[in-house]
Amino acid sequence: MLSSKEMGASKVLTIGTFDLLHIGHIELFHWMKRFGNEMLVGVNADKFVQTFKNAPFQNYSQRCKNINRIFDCTIYKNNSSGKDLILKLNPDVLVVGMDWASDKYFDQINMSPEEFNQYNIALVFVPRTTGVSSSQLYSPMRSRLSRKDKEQGASTDVECRRL
Repeated sequence: MLSSKEMGASKVLTIGTFDLLHIGHIELFHWMKRFGNEMLVGVNADKFVQTFKNAPFQNYSQRCKNINRIFDCTIYKNNSSGKDLILKLNPDVLVVGMDWASDKYFDQINMSPEEFNQYNIALVFVPRTTGVSSSQLYSPMRSRLSRKDKEQGASTDVECRRL
């Protein structure tokens, strides 16, 4: 049986949290289509996300459902820095937003540029959609939740929890 590479197909991977799916995520998925025909999306597990930022607003299952509703891809759970998933899936191309175009991305995924060459994986940084991010969407939501708690006499020390 021929592999996807032998048939001329390209596996394209991106990895992220994809919380509060927005136009920037959708643009990233569209960029992926330019580099291949087998779309793979690594979605960060809830516990892993909490190791480097707040818990996602939507849980892992909901984030995966949202992605599958708008994008034809295969989703994989990412429980670590990304290196294990990258090596397991062996993509031809890894697509990442331009906001990660520095050494910090290599640090986060625990891989070096030399390893990308060794495994013959092209790392492509695509333009970031300006003016939108999940973090920006969180801010007004947190403010509204906090204001509602205050109006109801709740303690201001209570952290707003995501549903």
